[in-house]
This record gives sequence, C-alpha cells and structure tokens, in this order.
Amino acid sequence: VAEDEPSAEEVAAYYSDNCGGLVTVHKEVTLQTGEDCGPDGWQRWVRYTAKDECGNEAASFKIIYQGFDMSGPALDKDENGVAVCSEPAMTITTSQGADCPV
Repeated sequence: VAEDEPSAEEVAAYYSDNCGGLVTVHKEVTLQTGEDCGPDGWQRWVRYTAKDECGNEAASFKIIYQGFDMSGPALDKDENGVAVCSEPAMTITTSQGADCPV
C-alpha cells in the first residue's frame, strides 16, 4: 500500500446520493509493478468505483501511485543527537587499568 493511500471508506466520504442513501466505494488494485530498489521504482494503479444503494455507479477513477527509494541509510539518534546503538556497549580494561578500544 502506498503511503497515505486512501481507503475505500475515506473515498466514500466525498460522495453523496441524491436520495440520501448510503454510498459505498469499491477499491481495486489493477496493476502493481516494480520495487523500491528497482531501476524504475514501483507503480501501483488503484481504481475506485462509487455505488449507491440502488446499484447506480458513478464514473470510476484511477489513481497511479509511484516512487522509489531516494534516501540513504540514516544513523539513529536520540533527542540529544547522540547515536543510538542497538547492541550494549562494553568496556574492557587491562590488568594495569588502561581502557582498551571498544
């Protein structure tokens, strides 16, 4: 699912029926290709069709989502800007008390 892709229910909220009835929306993925790291990125085509309680349909519409990974890895930092390590740090000392590099 594309980031911020609306659900069928969210799209249905933009429709109304002249008889005051319930409007439902059918969401259908018609094409999905590629991947984040692929040379051409990815595409996802979604068709939305609204229908009233009597079965009358509005013209469907299609939204094409596309993208690819454009950012490099990021170092995790805490609120003070200090790097956060996922492994516990360990300090080793020699018998003379000098700190060894970690």
